[in-house]
Amino acid sequence: MRTVSVWSAVAAALAFVVLSVPPARAEELTGTWQGTLTGDGQAIEFTVAFSEDGYALYEYKNNKGVVQTVELSAPGQVQFVPPGGGVRTVAVESVVKRPGGLSYVLHIRFERASGGYLDQRFSSH
Repeated sequence: MRTVSVWSAVAAALAFVVLSVPPARAEELTGTWQGTLTGDGQAIEFTVAFSEDGYALYEYKNNKGVVQTVELSAPGQVQFVPPGGGVRTVAVESVVKRPGGLSYVLHIRFERASGGYLDQRFSSH
C-alpha cells in the first residue's frame, strides 16, 4: 500500500526546497530556510535547517521524547521509534553537493504491528 504521510510531504518538500534554492554555492546553504510549498492543491508551511557544511539537518523525536538531529551528508539511514510506536526509517540513497546547490534521493518507511499484522507504508522522493 502506498500512502502519503506528513513525513512523506516533508521529504518531498525537502527535495523540492533543496533543488529550488536560488543560485548559491552549496557551502552558502547554512542557517534556516522557511516558506510555503504548494503541491497537489495543498499548501504546507515548511522549514529546513542547514548545517555549517551546507547539508540538510533532519530532526526527529523518539518515543522517549528525546529530540535528535542528524546531518544528511552521506548515504545511510536513520531508524527510530517515534512517539506512538512503530518504526520510522529515513534512508538517504544519494546526496549530490555541487556548486549550484544540493540534491537528495530519500526513502521514508513507517512500520507498525497491529493485531498481529505488519502495516508498512513507503514513500520515495
